[in-house]
Amino acid sequence: MNQLDHMVIDLVMADMNKMPIASGCKIGINVCVETISRQGFVEYVAERLDHYVLPASALEIEVTEEAILEDHNQVRRNIDALQALGVKVAIDDFGSGYASFAHLLKFNFDKVKLDRSLLIDAKEERGQNLYQLLAKISDVTGCALVAEGVETEQETAFVKSCGIDICQGYFFSKPLPLEDAVDWAKERAERLESTETAA
Repeated sequence: MNQLDHMVIDLVMADMNKMPIASGCKIGINVCVETISRQGFVEYVAERLDHYVLPASALEIEVTEEAILEDHNQVRRNIDALQALGVKVAIDDFGSGYASFAHLLKFNFDKVKLDRSLLIDAKEERGQNLYQLLAKISDVTGCALVAEGVETEQETAFVKSCGIDICQGYFFSKPLPLEDAVDWAKERAERLESTETAA
C-alpha cells in the first residue's frame, strides 16, 4: 500500500474520535490508485478501525476516477469488502475526464461526487443542461450525489434545483485546522439535531 496513504489513514483515524461521529458525522479519506487496487488494503482499514474503536459507518473512502481504470477485479473486490464492513465508498471528482458512465454500473459506489469543473461550465446553457443530466445519475445507479466546489449562493440554488441535496465547497466552509473543524462539525450536528427535534 502507498506509504503516504498508510500514514494519512492512521492520522485521520487517530483524530476521528474528536469529531461528533455519534451524531452521524462521516469522515472522508482520499486514497490513491495504488492503494485501492492493492490486496490487504481492506484488512488494514478494518484493523485500524478496531484499533481506534471506531464504527465503520463513520468512515468514507474516496477514490478518483483514475482508480477504476486499474485492476477492475481487485478494485471491485476491495470496494465490496469495504462496504461489507460498513464503510461507504465514493468516487471523487467525477467528470474530470477519466471514466465513463459505464464504470458507474460496473462498480457499486455509495456516492458520486461531481467535479467542480462541471459546475463552472454550468454558467452557460449547454453546461447547465449537462449538469442537470448528470444529476440524474442517482436514478440509474442508486448512488447519493454530491456537488463539489460550491462557492456561491447562486451555485447552491442551481445544484439544488437539479435535485442534488448534498453540497461541498467554500460557500459552507474553507479547509480548517482540526480544532476549528471539530467545533464547526459539532455546531452543525447540534443545529441539525435541534431542527429535527423542532420538527
